[in-house]
Parts: sequence; structure tokens; C-alpha cells
Amino acid sequence: MQINYWQTLYEESYYHIYNRSNGNEPIFAKAEDAKDFLQRFSQLIAPYCDTLAYCLMQNHFHFVLYFKPMTEELKARIQKENTVVANQYVEDKVTFDDFIVSQFARLFLGFSKVYNLKHNRVGNLFQKKFKRIEQKTVERIVSRICYVHHNPIHHDAASFYDAAHFSSFQAFLSSSKTNVAKAHTLAVFKQLSAITSNIDYKKTF
Repeated sequence: MQINYWQTLYEESYYHIYNRSNGNEPIFAKAEDAKDFLQRFSQLIAPYCDTLAYCLMQNHFHFVLYFKPMTEELKARIQKENTVVANQYVEDKVTFDDFIVSQFARLFLGFSKVYNLKHNRVGNLFQKKFKRIEQKTVERIVSRICYVHHNPIHHDAASFYDAAHFSSFQAFLSSSKTNVAKAHTLAVFKQLSAITSNIDYKKTF
């Protein structure tokens, strides 16, 4: 079955979102660049979603996100973005998908401009369209969270999970404040546990 990698983004929905650099260039090889990207993400994307998992690899990134339901408070936050698309969304002239895609475009463009200046390069840094696939079941959401946390090991960037430098896995081992929605993530795992505990495995096999 052919997969649509550029699905529409809706409120109150879960997505696996990912993208890579043009030509597999190692854009996150330096810690300062990875930190800059995450800081921009926290400003432009994080206010509108819960981050359940993420990892930055040298040439690509993964996020598992839940987009929050729209409220008047959140709409006021969008208005403060003061971009053409943000204002159009507040006026119901464009969709939520249009707004979030424009925020990602701002993230990529802002990061790329600074990166190009620092590293004496020109041209597009990321592939043109970032991939986003809705995760419609709790099994799929948990699967994507595990996939994202395993990605550094899969690519031989870390020998074990908590050794990955720019992964949300470490947030679950720390009591410090984090941008990762730990309570939401754990609730999803508990929901899966409740489902699997009701399965009669003797009848399954």
C-alpha cells in the first residue's frame, strides 16, 4: 500500500514528523547547531503541541507530536506570531494545517540562514517538504515513540538509549523541567498496557 508522507495536520491528532538535510549533509554534527534547532522548535512549534518524543541525528530529525485542541488562549498565542498566515488563520481564511506548515517553514528558514552564515554555505539546507504521518491508534503512537528513541542506536550514533545527546529519552530519566510532555507520553503507554492486559493470549495463538 502506497503511503502518503504529507498528510494533513489536524488539531487533537498525533503525528510522526521527520525530515532530512539535502544530500545527507551532517547539519546537526555540532552541539551548538542542534541546540539552535531545538530552541527554534520550542519557540515556533512547541506552543501548539505536546512533544512525546524526538531525536536529532546528524543529517535528519524525528518528532512524535500531538497537536493541541484550539482554544481562545491558543488562538491569542497564534495572533502574536503576527505573520501573514497566522493572521489568516485567526480570521478563518486558512486551515490549521496551513498555519503549522508555515511555522515549520519559518523554523527551517531561520535555522538555515544562521547555519549557512556560520558554515560558509549557500542554498537549501532541508528537503523541501517535511514528512508527516498521522498515528491513529495507541499501538502506532507507542511504536513511533520507541522507533524515535531507538533511532540513534539504529544509526550507530549511540551504544545505548541514554547516551544519545539530542534525544527525548533522557527527559524520562530526569526530574528536571523539560519541554517533553512526559505525563502525556506515559499516559499513552498506560493506555496500551490497559489494552494488552485484556487480551487473552491463549485464544490469540
